Amino acid sequence: MKILLITFLPIMMLGEFAIAAADFSRDVRPILAQHCFKCHGPDVQEAGLRLDQRESTVQPADSGEIPIVPGEPQLSELLRRVTSDEEDIAMPPRDGSTVPLTAPQIKTLQDWITSGAEYKRHWSYVRPMKANTPDNISAIDYFVRSKLRQENLQPSPPATFETLCRRLYLDLIGLPPNPEEVMAFVEAASRDRKVAIGNLVESLLTSPRFGEKWARHWLDLARYGDSAGYQHDDDMPLWVYRDWVIKAFNADMPFDQFTIEQIAGDLLPDATLDQRVATGFHRGATVTLGADQNVDELRAQLIWDRVNTFGTTWLATSLECAQCHSHKFDPIPQTEYYQIYAYFNRTVPDLNKEVGSHYFISGGVMNLPGDEIQQTKFESLKAEMASEIAKMLAIKVNLETAGAPLRRIYTGPDTAREPERAYYYLTDELKGPGPKEIAGHIARLRRLGHQLMESLPPRALVLEEDPKPPTTHVMLRGNVRTLGIEVKPGTLSALHALPEEAPPNRLGLARWIASRENPLTARVMVNRWWAEIFGNGLVTTPEDFGLQGESPSHPELLDWLAVDFMDQGWSMKHFLKQVVLSETYQQQSIFTQEHIERDPQNRWLSRGPRHRLDAELLRDNALSIAGVLRHELGGKPTYPTRAEAFKAKAEFTWRRSIYLRHQRGGPYLTFASFDVPDRFACVAKRPRTNTPLQALALLNEPIFLEAATALVKRVDRELPSTDIPTRIGRMFQHCTARLPEADEQAQLIALLERSKHDGASESDAWRLVANVLLNLDETMTKE
Repeated sequence: MKILLITFLPIMMLGEFAIAAADFSRDVRPILAQHCFKCHGPDVQEAGLRLDQRESTVQPADSGEIPIVPGEPQLSELLRRVTSDEEDIAMPPRDGSTVPLTAPQIKTLQDWITSGAEYKRHWSYVRPMKANTPDNISAIDYFVRSKLRQENLQPSPPATFETLCRRLYLDLIGLPPNPEEVMAFVEAASRDRKVAIGNLVESLLTSPRFGEKWARHWLDLARYGDSAGYQHDDDMPLWVYRDWVIKAFNADMPFDQFTIEQIAGDLLPDATLDQRVATGFHRGATVTLGADQNVDELRAQLIWDRVNTFGTTWLATSLECAQCHSHKFDPIPQTEYYQIYAYFNRTVPDLNKEVGSHYFISGGVMNLPGDEIQQTKFESLKAEMASEIAKMLAIKVNLETAGAPLRRIYTGPDTAREPERAYYYLTDELKGPGPKEIAGHIARLRRLGHQLMESLPPRALVLEEDPKPPTTHVMLRGNVRTLGIEVKPGTLSALHALPEEAPPNRLGLARWIASRENPLTARVMVNRWWAEIFGNGLVTTPEDFGLQGESPSHPELLDWLAVDFMDQGWSMKHFLKQVVLSETYQQQSIFTQEHIERDPQNRWLSRGPRHRLDAELLRDNALSIAGVLRHELGGKPTYPTRAEAFKAKAEFTWRRSIYLRHQRGGPYLTFASFDVPDRFACVAKRPRTNTPLQALALLNEPIFLEAATALVKRVDRELPSTDIPTRIGRMFQHCTARLPEADEQAQLIALLERSKHDGASESDAWRLVANVLLNLDETMTKE
C-alpha cells in the first residue's frame, strides 16, 4: 500500500495552534455532495452507506468497516479511502469519471471527524423559536441595539418629521404625501410624536393604495405578465389574478390562507370564483404557442416552471437543480423533486395543438361574468359569425380546389364556441382573398372576428384537476423521454413531515407549505418584506435560504419576527406596523464617516433606510407629484406611453404602474433601464443599478416631461401668487416634502432667470425648473 497523502493529527494544541472544528453544513456537506453523494447519497446507497445521514456513517457498512469513527480519523474508513492511491480501494473510484478530493478538502474532513463529526442541521431547516425580550423596548430595537453594541456602533438620531412622513408614505402605499399632509403630520407630531406616527401608519395601512404598492413584489415572484413571451408574444388574460393579489393585500388576508388559495384554491370545499382565480399564480409561466414542439415537452416545461417557482417563492430554495439530478448542496433528492412535480402533474393540460404548428391555451380558462350589455353584444356577434359560416357552407364549392386555408376553416375550432381560435384562423391563415365565391363572406368574418375579440367577456387562467391524471416518473437527467421510477405526490424529507391526513393533491401540498411546522415559509416572507423596507433582507440572499445562501445578520430577530408573524394570524400589516413603529426604522439615513468605514451596506442597521425608488414607484411618484395620477382600482392593463396606446387603438391614461401592460417580449424600455425584470421566470430580488441611461430616461422620457408640465400647472392652480420664491418653494415641497434651503432656492431662481435670458418662454422656463426638481436625487430616493 502506498503512503497516505495526509498525516493524522491529534486534537491537541500544537505549539500555539489548535485544529479548528469544521462546520458540516458550510464546509463538509459540499465536499460530500460533490464527490460522494452520487453513490452514497439520498438516491443511491452503494454498500449500504448513506453519507448524508450520521447514523449510517457511524455503523459498519456492508464491508464491515466503519466509515466514520468520531474523534478518531485514523480509524475512519472514509479517510482511508479518499486518501488511498490503490485502484480497488480509492474513493471516489479512479475510473476517469470522477475527480479525487484535494488536499484542503481532505484536511477539512479530517478536522471535522477529529472534532466529533457532528451533523448539524442547517439553520433554515430548524423550526424558529421566539426568544424572550424586555417589555420596555420593541423586539426589533432590542435585537438591533444588541448587535450594534457588539459591533461598537451607535444608532443614528431620529429622522425629521418631514423625512419620516415621506418615508412612511413611500414604504406603505408607494406614493408621496402632498404638502398639506406633511404639514398636518408635522404639527401633530410636534404635540405627540408617538400618537401622530401611530395614527398615520393606521391610515396608510387601510388605504386602497396599500395593495397596489405591495402587490408589485409578489408579481415578480408570480412572474406575472400580460403576454406569453417568445416569438408570438400572444396576450395572456392574467390581469384578473393581478387584481386578486391587490385585493388580498388590501384585505390583509392571512398569509397562510393567501398561500393555500394560490396553490390550491380550486380544491377548497365549495371553492369560490375568487379562490379559483387565485390559482392564476401558476399560470404566469411563459409559453411558446407557435413553435412545432413535442406536446409532452411543453407540458413538462410548464410543470418544471411551477415546481421551481413554488420552491423559490415559499421556500427560498432552488429546487430547479434537482430537476436533472439530486441537489449538490441542499438536501433535495431528485425523487423528491418529482414527488412535488406529481402534485402539479395532476392538472389538466394547459395547451392543445391544433392543425399545423400553432398551440392554443385550452385548459384552465375560466370565463368571468361580464356586464349585461357586454354579454348581449358578445352573443349577437357570435350568432352573426355562425351565420356567415353557414352561408359559406351553403355555397357549393369543391373544397379540394378551394385550397388548404379554406379547409382549415372547416376542420378548425367551433367558431361559435371558441371565437378567439376561429379569429386566429381567419386572420393568420387566410392571407389572400380566398376563392372569389366566398371572398365577401371571408371579409365579413374577419371584421366580425375582430369585433368579437374586442367584446370577449373577462377570462382568467386557472388550475383545474384532471379527473384522470397521468402517472409521474423521475426524468433521468431531466429528459422527458428517459423515464425512471414512478413516484407519488410527496414533499421534502429535509423539512417537516406531511400530515397523514393530507390529501394527495395540491391542497395537501398547500397545507404543508403553510403549516406552522414549516421552518422556512414565515422566515422567507418576513425577510422579503424587511428587504422591501430596508433595501436588504436580514438574509441578503432572499432567493436562497439553502446551504449556499448567506446566514442572517440578526438570526434571533429573524426567528422572533417569523414566529410573531404566525402568532399574529399571519398578518402582513401587523408585521409592517411593528417594523415602521420601531426606532430602528425611524432613524435618520444620513451617512457618516463611521458608517462608510464600518457599516457601508447598513447590515447592522446603524441608520435608517435610504435607496433609490424602484422603477414603478419612480413613475408613480412623478405623476403623483404632478397631480395627474389616476386612482381607479383594478381593471385591464393600460399602455405605458401614448405612442403604444395609439398603435393599439387603446385609451391612454396616467394610471399606477402596476396596471401598465407587461409585454414580456417587448418590455417598456424605461422600466427595463431601472431593473424591472422581464418576468420570464420567478424573481425574488431585483438588482438596484445606477447607470447614465437612467438619468437620460428621467430627463427625456415623455412621461416625465409631461409630469413636469403638469407640475407647473398644479402650482398655478394652487398658488395664484406670482412670487417666484413662493412658487419654487411649493414645487420643491411637492417633490421632497420639505421647503428648500436658501442656497437651494437661489440656485433654482438663477436657473429660471438664465433660461428666460437664453430665450425660453415663461412656461418653458418653469417647465425646466420642474423637470430639474423631479430629477433631484432627493426626489428619486426614499430617505
